[in-house]
Amino acid sequence: MTKDDLMANWDRVVTDRRLTLELVEGHLAGVESDTYLLDELHAVASGGSTGRRGIFVFGWRAWAEAYAGFMRPSLWDRAVAPELAAQPMRVAMVGARIATHMTSAMPQTFANPMVDVALFPVTQPIDRIVAGLNAYQPLALMGYPSMLALLAAEARAGRLRILPRRVTTTSEPSEPLLPEVRRTLTEAFCAPVANMYGTSEAGPIGVGCFRRPGIHLCDDLVIVEPVDLDGRPVPPGVRSDKLYVTALVNPTLPLIRFELTLSAAWKPRPSGRGGNAASSLRCRSWALG
Repeated sequence: MTKDDLMANWDRVVTDRRLTLELVEGHLAGVESDTYLLDELHAVASGGSTGRRGIFVFGWRAWAEAYAGFMRPSLWDRAVAPELAAQPMRVAMVGARIATHMTSAMPQTFANPMVDVALFPVTQPIDRIVAGLNAYQPLALMGYPSMLALLAAEARAGRLRILPRRVTTTSEPSEPLLPEVRRTLTEAFCAPVANMYGTSEAGPIGVGCFRRPGIHLCDDLVIVEPVDLDGRPVPPGVRSDKLYVTALVNPTLPLIRFELTLSAAWKPRPSGRGGNAASSLRCRSWALG
């Protein structure tokens, strides 16, 4: 199923008969802050980087499970890292402003007694973001790679004065975490960097850890098939042309072998133990490109 397939047949794919594409698009048109649809659902839109915007709806349970999927690596990391456990978990999210985007909506939906999340919209002037971060003093910094690279430059210039213990980038195909950006972030903030791949379509696909490169597949939430241009499986170590993703936890809008135009290389290497909090994922490591 491609995005074009889904959008052309949206009303036939959705399983909640109260929903239509027209209804959901009308709802999203008026969204600024986090807002429920029909008192129990959440709707988000993809950015349209591939040429067409997609519309996706999550039931309450699926929305909560997606949030837990994004948060669990940080919570496990905190549980095994004494330097984190001793401090309040303050997370600065430098991302989208409007809650049609998942990175804006989810932190607004959930009140987490263990984590305080502050949103810093990327649409703000850079000096205002810097001032807000200086006042907030986050323990963890999250955001798009390009935006965090700008903040690293502000830190090197002495204007941004924060010491996050962890840095997490949230990447999509249009904005990957390049090796030189990872090095820049590591040097500027003197903190380990992890990459996270989340989608509006299926929530978390893979989450990085802070102890080794690569991304750990969320294989309890999604089935991911790396394939070539003709849809044939590619062997481990060979870079795919795209992915087929099956979401396991959202029956409201079932996506089965949904095509994502993402190049990836599968590395069948189970996570190590020895204090690696991400090993609890029972997952494999893979590199995104």
